[in-house]
Amino acid sequence: MPVLELTDNLQPKDKYQPAKLKAVLATLGEQDLKDLQFIESCTLSDLQKESKVLLHSCDIEDPEDREAFVFECAHHDDSRIFSLHGSSGNYRMQSYNLVGFIGRNDVCITIRSRFTPEGCGDYFLHYLMEKSARCSVVDLQPPKGPDDILKLLPLLFPSYLKRAVNQGLFKQYQRFEYNDSRPRGTIDVARHIKLNLPFQGKIAYSTREFSFDNPVTELIRHTYEYINHRPEYRGLFQHDPAVKNAINQIKLATPSYRSQDRRTVMQANFKPCSHPLLTAYRPLQQLCLMILRKQGMSFTASKDQIFGVLFDISYLWEEYLATLPALDGFTHLNNNETAKNKTKLNLATIDGKPKLRFYPDFYLETADSQRENERASLVVDAKYKRYADHSIRRSDVYQMMGYMHALKAPQGILLCPVEQGAKPAGKRYDLKGYGGMLGTEFLEIPQQTQGMSYADDFCQAMHKSEDALAKIFAAAKANATKAND
Repeated sequence: MPVLELTDNLQPKDKYQPAKLKAVLATLGEQDLKDLQFIESCTLSDLQKESKVLLHSCDIEDPEDREAFVFECAHHDDSRIFSLHGSSGNYRMQSYNLVGFIGRNDVCITIRSRFTPEGCGDYFLHYLMEKSARCSVVDLQPPKGPDDILKLLPLLFPSYLKRAVNQGLFKQYQRFEYNDSRPRGTIDVARHIKLNLPFQGKIAYSTREFSFDNPVTELIRHTYEYINHRPEYRGLFQHDPAVKNAINQIKLATPSYRSQDRRTVMQANFKPCSHPLLTAYRPLQQLCLMILRKQGMSFTASKDQIFGVLFDISYLWEEYLATLPALDGFTHLNNNETAKNKTKLNLATIDGKPKLRFYPDFYLETADSQRENERASLVVDAKYKRYADHSIRRSDVYQMMGYMHALKAPQGILLCPVEQGAKPAGKRYDLKGYGGMLGTEFLEIPQQTQGMSYADDFCQAMHKSEDALAKIFAAAKANATKAND
């Protein structure tokens, strides 16, 4: 099976292409090349319809929210996994912000973070997922390939569960069987003869009821029990009160749960669930099936079907930054929250109605900020881009200028990751017109080497980088406060 190994944000120029990748591309057969081109042609919206593909990214459902989010992404090609350049014998690949693995038939593409050397476990991806889940899973090995990536899926379960339960508990029509003296449904003659001869005053019957106890909620319950009994995931459900509350609701909704029914429940969930309002249950159902099937599962699919697990690492980067002490006190606008719980900011109004919604990742409110008139002293936008290789893109500058103007913020920061020892000189833009300053700051990511341990070496080095960033932001907060005085 041809395996093509990429890093995220890989540039298509020949000098950036790994020698191993070029060698595999040069030896692809005709059918393998067709499979590769088919995967390239798929957009992220296409992949979300595939039952064998799990895509963990920012999920925008409101049309106005989607318009704002697409505007902020600014790159049309980011809607695809990768691009294939060149011609036969000289193909080159370009990747974007997705990491994980994906395949079709005999072709498999693995994408690791750009901070991970070839042949090493992806410490950076593991660290981001741990921090985003707000837990420490030291017993898991950082992922090297598809099998290791599947072991990270339980880390996504709490956030998927919380998002689904926030929409409401899933209800579905179910058929229940009874045998008592108060028949109120369809009489089951065969079962009645079997159970009630000689006649004792009872009638066997069945009813169709709208119930919380259904295959979907049972699947969620089985997944929780499976994860909770695995020692490597200890502490996963202990830190977030909202997750605890969601678990309690699922437990109360599934009184018929029995651990020995797991296979039956999984078979009952082969058909994707659908609901016009409770839209978060479909990805949760898909995640639960992948978690419960991963033991003994060779990630294969039927002929011509795409399979894989992909993470939007730019989204993980933003969620990771939200956990850092450096950004304590900042308002974090999470695009994944339900509409009723998230703050909505708008650039303009038409006839008094808010329009042009926008989402700065983080902003520090001023003391006189009000809901009707949001003001900020500092705006921060998380960017997972290679700013070490080139100057800031003009679209990113315009985006931040829009944020700063709408929030009347005198200072803005683009916050990016960079390899340790390769930190470029930060750029500073003194803005014309209404004034203000836009700058770049970097969080240094440790250089991963052979023999480096995850817990003792990589995590400790990350903590030092985070402490350095906290000092930078303490100074930025102080300067922003002075500018507003």
